[in-house]
Amino acid sequence: SYERQGVELLPTVHEGATVRAMEKKGIRTEKGEFNRWIKATNAVIRDIKKKIALLFDWIAEAKAELAKPQAPDLVSLLNAYYTQRRAGAYSQKGKVSNLKEMNETFNYLRANGIYSLEDLESRVSEHSAATESLKKTLDEQTARMKAIKQLYDSSAAFQGLKPVYDGLQKIKFEKPRAKYKAEHEAELKQFYAARRKLTGEFPDGKVDMKKLTEEYDELEQAHNTTYGEFKTVRDDLHRLWKVKSCVDTAARFNERTEEQKLQNRPQTRQKKEELSR
Repeated sequence: SYERQGVELLPTVHEGATVRAMEKKGIRTEKGEFNRWIKATNAVIRDIKKKIALLFDWIAEAKAELAKPQAPDLVSLLNAYYTQRRAGAYSQKGKVSNLKEMNETFNYLRANGIYSLEDLESRVSEHSAATESLKKTLDEQTARMKAIKQLYDSSAAFQGLKPVYDGLQKIKFEKPRAKYKAEHEAELKQFYAARRKLTGEFPDGKVDMKKLTEEYDELEQAHNTTYGEFKTVRDDLHRLWKVKSCVDTAARFNERTEEQKLQNRPQTRQKKEELSR
């Protein structure tokens, strides 16, 4: 399981040999569909957590760099990035595309109050907290959905094995009763386990599968809503990742420019000295 691996993801349900064989033949099963659904959600969670961790690392490095004397701020670096892009665009279409992207980036930052690395860090922190909250909600929803699926299995086992149990109740004498129990030991164990599960959910003995189905449908809708919220967080992280890429490109360009200035300084001084002779 993911818990044994130390990975905080939603656990899948055990499919069993029969389900796996059916899935291998291309026959889609309820357990298979549920597991595909969980795996898709886990892929989004992994992507979000990875982006958040990488963005936090990058922000820490960028803050240290921008803390240096005369270092450009976030907005200056983004302006520098798009200035380079405009200078490198030869076609009118490229220039229009760059202008459109620049407007979208700055509109996004303004709309979300992001003007500095501290603001950007705060935004990523909000997403981190939201992710943990959504993950907790998904854990609860998934755990209950798995429990309901197990109750479906228990109900089916109870109904299917009840004739075996009823057969035991008809035998009154100890010797034939013991023989019957020995012959049907596995079935009776399954029956008792299924009955315990159902009694735990319905202490009064009135098994209401319709109520469980309605609850499962509601949980499924709630899960889809939560999954949609996860995707919204991921989409916003992709926007922030784009900002990071722009800043990195501009910072590298600035470093190269500074290096070139330093390399040219001795030559400039030498030329001045030659002219003054």
